Amino acid sequence: MTVVFHEYAHQLMNGNIKAETQPWFEEGFAEYFATTVVDNHVAKVGFKPPPGDLEVLQQYSWLHLADLFAVRHDSQTYNEGDRRSVFYAESWLVVYYLQATQQFSKLNAYFTAVMERKVPIPDAIQQAFGISALQFEKELHKYLSTGHGQHYPIPLPPEIENSGYTVTPISVADAKVAMADMHLHSIDYHEKALEEFEDILKEQPNNAGALRGLGYALLRKQDFAHAQEYFRRAAELDSKDPRVHYYSALLLNQEGSFAADPEKIAFMKKELQASIALAPASRMRMHCSRLHNPRPASTTRLWQA
Repeated sequence: MTVVFHEYAHQLMNGNIKAETQPWFEEGFAEYFATTVVDNHVAKVGFKPPPGDLEVLQQYSWLHLADLFAVRHDSQTYNEGDRRSVFYAESWLVVYYLQATQQFSKLNAYFTAVMERKVPIPDAIQQAFGISALQFEKELHKYLSTGHGQHYPIPLPPEIENSGYTVTPISVADAKVAMADMHLHSIDYHEKALEEFEDILKEQPNNAGALRGLGYALLRKQDFAHAQEYFRRAAELDSKDPRVHYYSALLLNQEGSFAADPEKIAFMKKELQASIALAPASRMRMHCSRLHNPRPASTTRLWQA
């Protein structure tokens, strides 16, 4: 479940954060969210350290904070070897520490300074958090040594169905589409998803799921013309797929060409209405705001110093 929650956390961020951030925050938040524990009544967010992260922090030398914050998606540290493990573990600890010490609100000032005003990372840390990068590192080591952590309870909606599920076998092709779609929504695997959808369509040119997925992949690349063609073909093969209708409307919105065209506005409205009609109950409930203004945290000894 940790992998599921990790990737779901990325989707929460993608759907709720418009500002540009940095890989340490993206992966740190996903790691923080990954160990969520759910029972019949409550989700406990940040319940324990991710598997292996404590051991990594205890056995390997840490990255200096300014170096951690400077890691990019194409950096060697992000992609290779032991330093990748340190990057993930230390990123988790920074997010955990900021949440536990109620400093999440300072992140906006930090990212504004770094991403918009191009302030050097050490200066941005000082401006946003009121301490130097070196002092910040010391606070992280001190916090880890206490062995105490916090988790945040989020009550579950009462109408969640927790019984009566059925299992239906799927074809190999449908399984491949599902895997490619998962990769498409994972930040490190976008190109892999493109290749997987293309391979599926080589074998089955009329696979509606692969057409929809490839169309969405191209939409994310802002290749609107080709994306629209794939959505059109997918809709002809499966007109009851709500995502095809939603993506078609989303394409027009992102393309920005609909504003002065009544026909396109009408088409967008029609597609959105079709999507809602086909999936009226598929509402995404986002609880990210609760992490910024959470219920009182439960403080326990979650790890051994």
